[in-house]
Amino acid sequence: MKNKGFTLVELIGVLVIMGMLLLIVLPATSGLMRDNEKRKYSSYFDVVHEEIEKYARTQRDSIGGISGEGCKDSDTLSSLIERGIVSKYDDKVICKTPNEFNEDILTSYGIDPTRDYINIRIDNKNGLIKTSLSMICLKEGKTKPVYINLSENSTGCNLYVPEVMNSLVKRISDSGSVEYYVAGENASDGNTYVTGNPLNNYVWYSGKMWRIVSYNNNDKTVKLVTDDVISIVTYHSDSNNYGESNIYTWLNTNFLRTLKSPEKYVMQSEWIYTESSNPGVVPAKTNIKQAKVGMLNNYEYNKGKNYLGISKNFWLLSINGTNQASYVDSSNGISTANVATFYGVRPSIVLSTNIAFSSGNGTRSNPYRLVGDVSANGGTLLNSRYSGEYVNFYGTDYRIMDTSYEYTVLVAVDPLATPADIGFHNYDNVYSRNTLIGEYLDQTWKVPIEDKLRTRSFCRMLITNTTSQTTGCIDPDQNVINEPVAIPKVGDMFTADSSREYWTLTNASSDKIYVVNSDCTLTAVPISHRSSIRPVIVVKNDVRINITDSGKGTPDSPYMIG
Repeated sequence: MKNKGFTLVELIGVLVIMGMLLLIVLPATSGLMRDNEKRKYSSYFDVVHEEIEKYARTQRDSIGGISGEGCKDSDTLSSLIERGIVSKYDDKVICKTPNEFNEDILTSYGIDPTRDYINIRIDNKNGLIKTSLSMICLKEGKTKPVYINLSENSTGCNLYVPEVMNSLVKRISDSGSVEYYVAGENASDGNTYVTGNPLNNYVWYSGKMWRIVSYNNNDKTVKLVTDDVISIVTYHSDSNNYGESNIYTWLNTNFLRTLKSPEKYVMQSEWIYTESSNPGVVPAKTNIKQAKVGMLNNYEYNKGKNYLGISKNFWLLSINGTNQASYVDSSNGISTANVATFYGVRPSIVLSTNIAFSSGNGTRSNPYRLVGDVSANGGTLLNSRYSGEYVNFYGTDYRIMDTSYEYTVLVAVDPLATPADIGFHNYDNVYSRNTLIGEYLDQTWKVPIEDKLRTRSFCRMLITNTTSQTTGCIDPDQNVINEPVAIPKVGDMFTADSSREYWTLTNASSDKIYVVNSDCTLTAVPISHRSSIRPVIVVKNDVRINITDSGKGTPDSPYMIG
């Protein structure tokens, strides 16, 4: 019998039936796959939630204080994963917080990219820990994100703290009868100034030691000034307007960027720079600049000069005539100088209303620590920390000068105790590894730590009294070198407070280079001059604080590296 195949009509019929079956089965299958993927994500979210709560418990005392309430909102998911606190999703899926993804991608899927980072709120009084985290996961090779809120049981962090917190203003005002606080004086400017001999008014915030200058009991605000000189800059070249000056720009760009969450901790405030020849009289509010960062005027310094004087030359805010401004001289008295002079700068800020502290007794060895501004745990990546914190790296103390995703820049706290001070060079006034300083650093200093270093651009520049800025390269093509070790330039952070004179990268003229003096002034010297060296090193982005370290990043308790 002859076999008979499918006719065309029958074949078409089979294909139609198969197509209909596919239309029925595929959506259900796709739905099952999506549900399975969401279940996998949900399982991962549960793990993350548990690990964050475990982490929060370890942070209870530092965030919440002994019996109060506090919160932390500066972490990101990727930071916690890098530090080994949270497990990484291992199925070719990238999970991050909304802030870390491309805004256009998120917006196109209806996701708000401005959501907060991880929020951890701790209430020790009631024994509660609340966490909140919005997470987004992207599968490798795909752009459509899966978005899930890990938890919504936290109201988020709020540094304008409730009554249970330890108000810094209340702490200071309650100390009025203590011998260290000789009855605060109610001045006509509405502030109460700390006078007498206040030994316990140190505050550690954002990698810097500060002194309390005054407080306002009505606004619940506190004014601080750095305990040391941060850098050396000119006030200005030719202006009597603080708001148009070099120093205003430096304070509210370069310095402001080094502060932790200034939008939460630091108030926009009035800075009075009215001309004043009598530091005992409150200056009239005729010349005021609104800004986050300023300096003390001569009246404010005069109120606390018995403890604010540090035997260094640094600028005050007050303008004193045409092209003249007030400064504190090395004998701690108030003098005037041309605004184009290079002197030190001590930034001042006003803490936000009702800011609170979580620990400390106000002494230098145990300063007040602001809520949310916590020390690092052992194992933390160094480049996630704050500019200004202290680090001990292979036996030498450094301060963090700058951080980025790619590196951390450290500057030695003290100049090197070399066998003899070193001349810059015999014939070349442009720094390189071939100069006498460069050879010493490259061959002697770099070798023991070379495996921890990487290269970065350093700026060699010319600065004169008429230079409008002290922070950039005048000619980047000719004045940039790439090295793992170098020395500071004029205007760099944390390079002013030193016990010895040392070399800089900065040329004062075609044949002279600036050295920084111990009194926070600059001197232009020839390249044959002999001076000490203050190394600046660039550390790789994978360098971590020792896993067993319990340092606080302060001068008396630096983090340990290496």
